[in-house]
Amino acid sequence: MHKSIPRKVLEAPNAVSNPAVTPTHNSTPTLNIFLNDTSAAPNPANFSDPVKITAVFGNNSSSSQIDATPNDLSISTELTNMAVYATIKNSAGIEIGRVNLQRISGNEYAGIWNANVASGTYMATIDASGSGGSRTFNDALQIVVNGSKNSPNTIHAIRNLG
Repeated sequence: MHKSIPRKVLEAPNAVSNPAVTPTHNSTPTLNIFLNDTSAAPNPANFSDPVKITAVFGNNSSSSQIDATPNDLSISTELTNMAVYATIKNSAGIEIGRVNLQRISGNEYAGIWNANVASGTYMATIDASGSGGSRTFNDALQIVVNGSKNSPNTIHAIRNLG
């Protein structure tokens, strides 16, 4: 004879103390920041152009998020002591480049990506990390590249001598 176990017993505190059923949590804290602005120049770019990628951050604890400027003197230490990267992906979602964005002033970070890629639309994800945690801004910037190494604009004419 088989007895059924009441549902409450199955969900009892024993499940919490059993590491096999305890849910895992991400222990990395999230930075309390937002991405105020992003840009790429030139955009659209041509094959092999150096593209300046810029990211401007704001602090969620700031009372004046909307009025934040790149040179705001009340920038928190959290915004000025970060490592910031832009990960560039093609339309298939494959990573084709990563750019280290350096702090250039206040809460503004920038770096150069050389567009040595085929024509198309590329997405940049911005990753920021610091002593207070990290934050990822997926698909924060779209960069269009026109022409490629083998496009009609970059192929040199060959003269028929025969």
